[in-house]
Parts: sequence; C-alpha cells; structure tokens
Amino acid sequence: MAREDCLLGATHLVALEAFKGRTKLIEPGESFSVEYPDVKSFLLDGRAELARLQDHPPTETLNDLTADLLDCSRLGPICLAVKAIQNVEEQILPSGLPRNAVAGSVLHWKAGTKELESAVLSNLTVSRELYLSLIHQFTSCMEAKLKSSATVHFTTGRLSDAEAIEKGLAVYKVPSRAVRSLQRESGSTPRQWEYAATGRDWAEFKIAVDRFQGLLNKLTLTALQDGRILAAKRVGELYRLIAPWVWNESAEKPRLGKDWNYLFSRDLPSEWFPKAKQLRGPERERMISRIVADLHSRYIAAAPNHSAYKKEPIIAELASQHGVGKTLVREAWSKADLPNWSVPGVRKSR
Repeated sequence: MAREDCLLGATHLVALEAFKGRTKLIEPGESFSVEYPDVKSFLLDGRAELARLQDHPPTETLNDLTADLLDCSRLGPICLAVKAIQNVEEQILPSGLPRNAVAGSVLHWKAGTKELESAVLSNLTVSRELYLSLIHQFTSCMEAKLKSSATVHFTTGRLSDAEAIEKGLAVYKVPSRAVRSLQRESGSTPRQWEYAATGRDWAEFKIAVDRFQGLLNKLTLTALQDGRILAAKRVGELYRLIAPWVWNESAEKPRLGKDWNYLFSRDLPSEWFPKAKQLRGPERERMISRIVADLHSRYIAAAPNHSAYKKEPIIAELASQHGVGKTLVREAWSKADLPNWSVPGVRKSR
C-alpha cells in the first residue's frame, strides 16, 4: 500500500502516473514511500520508479527481482539426457550441418552472440526496456550513496564479497586495465581499488546491484548448463555441438562469439523429454540410494577443485539423467556426505 508519509525502513518511489494512494491521489512526479514487499509491484507495472536518494538500500526488492529474472523455464525444458543430446547431434546436426526442422518442429537458430542475447532478453519475465530501466534505477541509488560517503579506503586488490560486507565497504572506483598494467610494469605498489565506507547494508546492496547488472550473462550460462540453450560452434564449414555439461565442468569455458549458432530446447520435439518418474516406497528409496552413490562418485572425481562445481546444475543434470524430479535429487543431496558442496558456488568452511 502506498503511503504519503515516510515509513521507517520504507523505499522511496516517484510516481510515473496518477493513482489513488492511502489518503490522497498521487500525481506523476510526486514522491511517496512503500514498504517491502509491495515495492516490486510498483516497479514492474510501471506506476513508479525508485527515487535516487534512499534512507535504506532496497536490497530485498532487488534480490526478489533477481530471483524472478533468473527463471530459465521460458527457454525450454532441461536437456541433459544423453539420448536427447544424441538426437540433437544425429537428427539436427547430421554431418555438422544444422537443420531448420525436425520431426515436425521448426528450429529457430540464433546466429551469433548478439542474436542470442536479444532472444534471451525477449524471454525474460519483464521487457528488455524495463530490465534496462531497473538496472539504471538501482545503479543510480547506489551511485548517490557512494557520492555521499566521503571516506575512501584503498586496497591493492578486490575484497571478497564477505570481506566487503564485514568491513562495510563498497567498490567506488576500479582502475582501468591500462593503469593496472603500468603499475605491474613499473613495480610500484598498486592502489588498484577504491572503496567507500557505506556501512554493511549498502555494501551488500552494491554487490547485489553488480550481480543484477550481470544477470544476462548469469542467465545465459545457467541455461547453457541446463541444456535449455544448445550451442553449436563453427569449425571450418561445419558445426559441432558443445555438450551442456561442458559449461559446468570446464574451468576454462568456451568463449562465445559470432561463429556460434544457438537453439532453445523448447524448439525440440516434446517426445525427446520423458516425464519424471513418480516413485514411492522402496522404489523411491532405491533411487535415492542410487543418486547418493552417483553424487559420491562425482564428489571424489571433483577433488580438489570442488569450487568449480555448482549445486543446481548438478541437481538438474542428475534429475534428467535418472528421469526423476529435482525434489528427489535434493533429498538425496541432503543425505550425501558432500562437505565442500554445501550451497551453489560456496565452499563449506570446516
């Protein structure tokens, strides 16, 4: 509910169109305050935008929007089953030449990274224009806070997210690559990173803003790992399919570019995606034991580079491989002894 008075911990918005507030009509350009979680609806339906100056960082709203936009399901189902990948290689890329249709399904190839980015953006839960507007709004809030934080700390390298939050520091200025190169060549002690003393909450918000700006790259990588985006690299005059698991397991992931073609898994025939099994009783327990054994094998094979492995892509791959739902795989995960695979991308401290 919109409030004309200032609420403790509320987010300040500016109306973009007239609407009825709690006690009066809110006119375009007028400021008002909204409590979480109602902020998101005002931003998404275009009734208002974030005010540049905020008393408190709207981190919860930003995190909610990030989670919403990371939904890859619009690109198609997970495609990690070995049989499905074989079908793509044999029926869609026979002899390395991409086909435009298979089994009555039209295939909409995206040529090059720019076409891929445009197609991914068009499938977000918000429009491309609103997504770019949200980036600008959250970035402007953070920039205003940085400029009002007079104290600057210099570090010789970038702090980890945990260190930055603990110290209440937000990245203020990053030197160019040319400056860093000159510092290395001269052997001088580099003052590479400038941090503003914003406090813990704003330091956390700055990290969330940076992640939101890189959301398109994160979404694309997740979709590649899930097989929702299938990538074929041009080698000479032919194309070679890059298996989805390569994007998860490779320390040096392939570099996308203009010589690539991309396909969303939603274009593939539906019969290539068997429905997940609904298991109960002893059959369910046997499947859980099988997945736990599979997880332990993967865990041992991954040592010592555990940090290169992410939880959700592994869960998605095992669900597809065993033909079961993710819920069952997560249950198996909770029963497996995986001390360094606690949460996505984070190593559990011992």
